[in-house]
Amino acid sequence: MLNYFFIVSFFAFWRILILSFTKFFDYNISKNIAHFIHALIFVIYYNTNFDKSYLINLSTSFYIYDLIYIILQLFQNKNALISQGPFIVHHIIAIYGLYLSSIDISSNFILMIYNILENSNFMLYVAYHVNKSYTTFPYYVYIVEFIQYIWYTYFRIIYFSRYLLSNLDEIYLHNEIISYILLATLYFMGVFWSYKLFLKNIKNISLILEEIKPKSE
Repeated sequence: MLNYFFIVSFFAFWRILILSFTKFFDYNISKNIAHFIHALIFVIYYNTNFDKSYLINLSTSFYIYDLIYIILQLFQNKNALISQGPFIVHHIIAIYGLYLSSIDISSNFILMIYNILENSNFMLYVAYHVNKSYTTFPYYVYIVEFIQYIWYTYFRIIYFSRYLLSNLDEIYLHNEIISYILLATLYFMGVFWSYKLFLKNIKNISLILEEIKPKSE
């Protein structure tokens, strides 16, 4: 079961961590660094033999914290609903999946999915930081964004697809339409985001070709 004392404690931890980074960066970059740290902790901890209940509580607190932050931002800017809506859906699915893990419903299967997805997110956070911090070095940004696309697509499409296909029996065991819908939503969100990264890289290549094209006199 979820431990609410740990969740509240970890919630405070994320708040303090992000505020400590704001002494050096703006809030969005600070939050992005916290996202990277969460992913790193999850992946390292998952691949140990330690009790996974602490990891479940840690990640639950993180997604709750971030979900609350997004919702509060929507109250200030309702126009952000379109851009932030997918993150709200993603976080609700994440919290629900962690809850299922906490009561030992397909715990190993679900946590492995989280491990794959958190691995896929590493380059998203790196690319965001580079995009915001190295605006005067466009080619550096382009290289990082290309690596981001390859990295994300490998984990989110190829690796994730192989894992799901090799665990169809586990998926069928749920026999609940809500589980199928949430899993499909999570999967196709990854496909959509991979497609967006593909379009971004096509645009970057177009900009590079435009720059190196000989100028007509």
